[in-house]
Order: sequence, then structure tokens, then C-alpha cells
Amino acid sequence: MGKRHTEEDKKLLVSLYENGKSVQEICEKYQISRSALYNWIKLYTERKAPKTGTIISGHRIVCLEEENRKLREENEILKKASCGCNASRSEKIQAVQELYGQYSLRALCDALGLARGTFYNHMKSPKIQKLVDRQNEEFRPIIRKIFEDSKGRLGARPIRAKMHEMGYEISVRRINYLMKEMKLSAVVPKPDAAYMHPRSKFYRNKLSRNFDQTEANKVWASDITYVPVGDQFYYVCVILDLFSRRVLSYNISDRIDTNLTIKAFMRAYKSRNQPQGLLFHSDQGCQYTAYVFRQILKGYHVEQSFSTPGQPHDNAVLETFFSAFKKEQVYRNVYRTKKELEASVAEYIEFYNEGRPHRKLNMKTPAQFEAEYFSALNTK
Repeated sequence: MGKRHTEEDKKLLVSLYENGKSVQEICEKYQISRSALYNWIKLYTERKAPKTGTIISGHRIVCLEEENRKLREENEILKKASCGCNASRSEKIQAVQELYGQYSLRALCDALGLARGTFYNHMKSPKIQKLVDRQNEEFRPIIRKIFEDSKGRLGARPIRAKMHEMGYEISVRRINYLMKEMKLSAVVPKPDAAYMHPRSKFYRNKLSRNFDQTEANKVWASDITYVPVGDQFYYVCVILDLFSRRVLSYNISDRIDTNLTIKAFMRAYKSRNQPQGLLFHSDQGCQYTAYVFRQILKGYHVEQSFSTPGQPHDNAVLETFFSAFKKEQVYRNVYRTKKELEASVAEYIEFYNEGRPHRKLNMKTPAQFEAEYFSALNTK
């Protein structure tokens, strides 16, 4: 993001915070200072305390939520640890070693009342160094295999999630260190630049950037991007469920017309057993506002929601998906035929749904997240 921030940019960053992103994560990703973000949070999120009616600033809300998070984390650590705060130093060091990788070293040491310097000195001992070296020898091929299986798309956090599923406890910092040592560097998507169009008077944004849904098949989002193939362009229309971020369907064509979106919608609608009470969100491209497309959705009692022209963040989930798709797949290939593009899109979407952990999903893949959701529904 540039040095100057529009009001829309500021509101977007505040909405990221309100939707669960940490202050540190937002500041690092968008290269802004904490003080600037705190000021914007204060500007846009002042609230009244329910009983007293006192105004609570956004900065105070951040501090209280951070304190609450730390207390919850400390309680979790003390429940899992093999000793308590009154244990001996050697017992505390052993407990920190057992949980190291699940929590940050700072959190572990603070919870157990152990100085971090004490733990560092312990880790520098020859005996421990030999153990660390043996572990690293075991971890390197596993990290490399996960990285290569993802075709270089996964960074340290999703690799850690994959290793955790396999039963390995390892920290993100350690994976970063080993990846750097092995010269493994993941593709990192960057935000696209904003663009402007005249404001529409006709179509409402019913979603209003409420991207985090609590049920499947309540809100789907769609968008179209283009990919160069030989000396022409092909268009890829994607539909995903905002609940799980799963790609439900896609369609590829050399024509950017209504058939492109109709086929994608019908595939998704049939594959999800014709859900009821569905909201379908998109931009105001003519492929989505065309009379025939709107009538098809109306016939299935599907409501439509539209991004405000000139506001790409209104469909931020699809913007993010296509940014990752292009950087992780399209820009790394040269397509000569439609068949090559189709095979590439199919391969990437399978990887995205089945093999790419998402922070928003607690480092689960869309397929895992949905499987747990539907399993819980069936047991009720």
C-alpha cells in the first residue's frame, strides 16, 4: 500500500482488524505504523459501554482485546504445561521445550515465570544443540516436500499447519529459518492497485463487506479475470462460498459474455444441491447485471448483491483469490492452448480447496473447514 491512504483504505484496514486480523499482522502486511492504525481504529470504531454508556476509544478496545487474548493464551499454556509457576527452573525449562512451537517463547516464559535468557542459555548447551541439529535434519526434508508439493506456493505458516497435522511440533520462526537455509522462498501475493469507475445508481451492495459468514451456502461471491493464452485472452469466472472460501465452480471461455457466468452459477448451484436463502455477490459487470442472468437467479429465489463501482474492496475475497491465483499459478506458466489453461486452472483450484491452509480458517483448508462443519451439522 502507498504512503498516502484514502479514507476508503483506512476503513478497509479497520475492517480487517474488526474481522480478526491482529494489529501487528496488518501493520506488517500493509507497511503502516501502529500509531496510524490505532488512530484510524479510534476514528471509526468508538463504541459505548453497554451499562454506563461511556465512550470507549478504538485504541482502548484494542488494548483490552489484546489483554484478553494474552490471558486466554496464558490459561491454555498453564493447562497444557507439565508444571506450574511454582515448579523448579529445570521443570519449567522442560515444560517450555514440550510446548515450544505451539506458542511463542515469550508467551510460554511469561506464563510459567521463566526468564527467556535462562531458556536461551539452556538451548545453547552442547547437549541441546545436538538435539536441535538432529531435529532440523528430520524437519528439512519434510519442509522441502510440503513446499515442493505446493509448487512453491506455501510459506512458513501454512507449512507449520501441515506439519502439525502430521504430528510435528515446530515454530513458524524455525520453519522460516530452515526455509531460508534451504533457499526456499514462497510466492507472496500483493494487493492490487485500486481503480475507479462512475458510481452506479441502480444496484445495491447488500453484503456490505460482511465477508465472514457463519453458515455454508448463505453467501457466494463471484468475479472474472483474464489470462493470456497464445495471442489471445481467455476469461475465468470463479464462484466461491464466503463461509469456507471454497471454490465451488469455475468456467473458462474466450468470450466474456453472460454464458460465462450462467454456466459457472449453474454448476455451483447443482453441486450444492440448490441451496435456499442464498445471496450472490459480484461486481456490476454486464455479465452479472444482464437481464437473462438476473432472471435465472430470480427464478431460483437467489438475491443479488453488487459491489459499488470503483470499490474493489467490496469484493475483497475474490480480489485476494485472483491475486494469489495469478502470482502462484498464472505468472509461473506460459499457456499456448485452452487445454493447457484448463488443466492449470483445475490443478490450482484442487490445490486451493484441498491443500492450501487459510489463516481465516484457523490454518485449515477450505475442504477441511467444510468437512468439520457438515460433520457437526449431521451429529446434531
